[in-house]
Order: sequence, then structure tokens, then C-alpha cells
Amino acid sequence: MPQSATSTTTLPHPGPRGQILKDLLLLAIVFGCLYLALTHFRPLGNPDEGRYAEIPREMLASGDWVNPRLNGLLYFEKPPLLYWLTAASIRVLGFNEHALRLWPALFGLIGILMTYGTARRLYGRTAGLFSAIVLGTCLLWFGISQMLILDGAVSTCMTAALFCFLLAFREPPGKRRFWLLMGFYLAMALATLTKGLIGFLIPGAILFLWILLLKQWKQLRNVHLLVGVLVFLAVAVPWHVLAALGNPSTEASAGLLSDKRDGQGFFWFYFVHEHFLRYFTSSANRGEPFWFFLVIAPLGFFPWVAFLPQAIRHEVRNGWRGFREHPEVLLFLIWVVFVIAFFSISQSKLVPYILPIYPALAILTGRYLADAWNRPAKISLRGGLISYGVIAILLGLACPIGIYSRGDKVAEGGLALACAIGGTFLVSGLYCLWKGRARVSRTLLVVPILSSLVFLVLFNPIAPLVMRPGTKAFAEYLKPRLQPGDRVFILRGYFQDFPPYLGRMVSVAASTPNEQEFGLAREDHSDRYLEGDAFVRLWNSPETVYALVRHKRLRQFQQKFPEFRGRKLMIDRSFLLLTNQPVKRDEAPSP
Repeated sequence: MPQSATSTTTLPHPGPRGQILKDLLLLAIVFGCLYLALTHFRPLGNPDEGRYAEIPREMLASGDWVNPRLNGLLYFEKPPLLYWLTAASIRVLGFNEHALRLWPALFGLIGILMTYGTARRLYGRTAGLFSAIVLGTCLLWFGISQMLILDGAVSTCMTAALFCFLLAFREPPGKRRFWLLMGFYLAMALATLTKGLIGFLIPGAILFLWILLLKQWKQLRNVHLLVGVLVFLAVAVPWHVLAALGNPSTEASAGLLSDKRDGQGFFWFYFVHEHFLRYFTSSANRGEPFWFFLVIAPLGFFPWVAFLPQAIRHEVRNGWRGFREHPEVLLFLIWVVFVIAFFSISQSKLVPYILPIYPALAILTGRYLADAWNRPAKISLRGGLISYGVIAILLGLACPIGIYSRGDKVAEGGLALACAIGGTFLVSGLYCLWKGRARVSRTLLVVPILSSLVFLVLFNPIAPLVMRPGTKAFAEYLKPRLQPGDRVFILRGYFQDFPPYLGRMVSVAASTPNEQEFGLAREDHSDRYLEGDAFVRLWNSPETVYALVRHKRLRQFQQKFPEFRGRKLMIDRSFLLLTNQPVKRDEAPSP
């Protein structure tokens, strides 16, 4: 358990402050370049990035910072912290992919620096550096940091809370301990303001289990609970109160215990629907088998998953006595197991949910690698390097084959990028297997590090090859042609990236997006959300109307409404842009 002021166990000296600052600066420069330099390289992804770009854009346009809106409709599925931060970056840097992905990348970088600081404080400089490198080159941690979604921010905030709690109880009573505990409460509040109740429920549950297993309740006597709760409430509660007061339920509501959304207000939708119903039922349509995260978790930890079994065996080799000597190891193990179990039980599963486990895995692995680096005669890296070699060879073969199998869907140069990544993994894997036959040198750790860096540098250029089709080109084509009063529709669907790139809200015809049902029920938007017959009447009127639609859905719509005919302005493999007005010859699409 955490060491009290009277404990005889002491932490390793963290080293000169100047050295710590140099390490932090070096890590910030290296990973800052890696995480920030190429975020503009690809368009927004559908659906999540388009959604989380449009909400802050509308906040800036409307000046309403309390009520998030998606395409003009109230959107209370998530709290607003990342919306606020993204809106601020748009205000300063303009609307572009770099500004939109700035904060996710910064949260990823902050997580790396915190992991370095915590590991260094616990185990020394070498462990701190290895832990930071492991997290920084971890596949899923990097990948999520390149996307405008909430999971990177909430994972970093929850990580900050757990690190602060751990380090606080390693300190004697005093200012340092007090401020670490205040950081614990503040980080949980920010996590709650990013993605809801899990922001404090998950860290709280992990710490409860930790204290329970080690029977150290007395350590909770001096946690500055009153001041900490006030800090938490001051940060996390005001927005929730304002949103609830501004959006009460109506007489049509069936009550908080109902699963019917008619007449419900913010409190029911945000707390009951988005937290409890989404977790315990299949209402979100995101069902996956129970073992889903048992597969995703190790895949996301590539390349360091090759060293993870040895790292865990290294940490638990002394059993319960080892946990008594190094209680933080038990905390990290509970952290990983609880997060995986918590989301495995949930009826709503998405890949990014598992992200919070990786800082804990990074420190466990980083400490093992540091011990192997410092004591190469006693701790062998052979098993991990051979495992890496096998995995890397398989990935090296799979990457170009997977891209080639997509045929004409792959953009020019895509296969070359895939071959570059595959070749890097193949060569590094073969090299590790070849060297693994003889005495393994610790410098071979450079091989997985360098191969991972190559992959991460090419991540953004190659990501568009596997992304869902986007509408950026259509928005950029249409935006300069629009006149005041022109109507723009998405027909039989909703493409999240279209409104933010267009720079304005759009109308929707013959479709009711599921996530917009609450907003449609709260306010009247019948002039922008039209049934198919009403849309056809508008299309046949003198007004100028544009419509973006998928090829397949256009055919389905025309089968139902044969009188609907449009003139094509732009076409690609997935979408068509139509208008009801005559098309000039220079505007006609190429065949």
C-alpha cells in the first residue's frame, strides 16, 4: 500500500532537477514533433471526427457554450470540455485539421510526460525514459491521439488522477502531498467534464479495490476530502446544473425510470440514457462479444506486447510479498484488469474504450526493460525480441497484402506506403530472429523502437486508405458556389464531416439520424428535416437546392419517388452532389 510518513521504505532519488527538465524537454520535442507534425495530413474521419468538429464550430458561431449542438440540434451525449478546447483552437488557428486535432495530440503528449515523471519517481530515470518511449510508440495510444475523439482526453485525465493519488501517498504530509491530492480531485473533475461519470467512477473503483486488497484504510485519513470534493464540484458540476436547468423534462415525460425519450430533459438523457441504458442495454447498437477487449488490448499495445508477458512475470515473481514492497505494481495490475473487465461487461463496446490501460502497461513494461538494460547478465530480452520478430514478420506480410486486396479503392501511392511499412516490419522482425539465436544485446531494443517510429510517421499518410469515405471534396466544391438562401440537403443519410467542411448547418431529407432524435424531439426543426415527399416538392420548386447522397441510396429514393430527378455537379466512388438548377457546361462533372 502507499507508504505513510512513518514508512521505512523510500523512493529512489529522482535525480537532479536539471536532468529531469532536460529529459522532459527532449521527450516533449521528439514526441511533440511525432504527435503534432502530421495531424493535418488527412481529412476528418466519419463519423466521429466530423461530429466533434461540427459541435465546437457551432459553439463559436452561436456563442452558446452551455448547450452543445450538432447540426443545430441539442446534443447532450457527452460533456463539453473537449468542445470548448477545440473551439478555442479554431478561434486561434482557424478551421483546419491541425487545429481540430491539436488537443487530442496534446493530451497524448501530456500522458507520455506524466508517465515518464511517475515512472522516474518510482523506479529511477532509466525506467522513466523506457516507460515514456513504450507509451509514446504504443500503437493505440498514438492512433487515438491523432483523432478528434474524446477517449484520449479522458484517458489522460484519469491517468493523471491515478498517478497523483499514487504519488501523494508516497509523500509525507506537507504541501507536496496536498497539491498532489488536489491534482487527483481536479483530474477526476476534468475527466468527468470530458466523458461523464466514468471520469471519477473508474479511478475511484480502482483505488477502492487497491486499498481493499491491501487493507490500508487508515491511509485515507488525510486525503483532504472536504477541500478535494469542493474542487471537484467546482469544476465538474456547474455545466451539468446549467444544462439541466435549461433543458427540463416536460409533462409528456414518463419519468426517470422509463426507457422512453418522449418529453425527457437533459437529466434523463444524459444520466439515464447515455450512462446506464447505454452500459446495460444494447440501445447504442455497439454490441461486441465479451472477449472483444481481450483481443483489442494486446493488439493496441504493439510492439511492446511482445515483452508484456515477461514484464508481468518479472513484477509478480515475489508474489504477495512483492506487492507489499512495491504496492504500486498491484495498483497497475488492478488498473488494467478492472478497465478491461468494466468495458467487457458493457453492452456498448468500441476500440478506443480500452485506451486508459496503456499508461499502466507502459510503466510495468518500462520498468522491466530498464531492469534488463541495467542488469543484462541477469535479465534476458531474448523471449521478447523473438516474439517481436514473429509478430513483426506477420504484420510485414499482412500490411501490403491487405492494402492490395482493396483494389481500385486505394489511392495512388497507397501501395507504396503499405510496402514501406510492411518492409520495415519484415526487416526488423527477421533481424531480431536472426540475432535472437545468439547472445542478445540490450541495444537490440532500438529495433522495435525505430520500426515503430517509421510506422507512426507513416500513420497519417496511410490512414485515408482504410478510412470511411469522406465528403471534404464535395464541401470544398460547393462552398464558394453557395448564395444566401440556397438550401443544402443530405439525402437519405447524414455525413458528419460535410457540415463542418461546408461551414454551415445542412438540412436532412428522408432520414432521421439516431443520435439526433433527442434534439428533434426537444425543438421544432421540421423546416430542415423533411420527409421524402416534402423534399421532392421543395426540389421541384423555384428555390435553389443542392443534395448530397450515396449512389445506392439515390437509386432507392428514386424507386420510391420516380419523379425525383437531379442534375449532377460532382461524383466520386461513394457520393453524388446534385442540384435542381440548370448546370453550366464548365460545372458539369466529368464522366
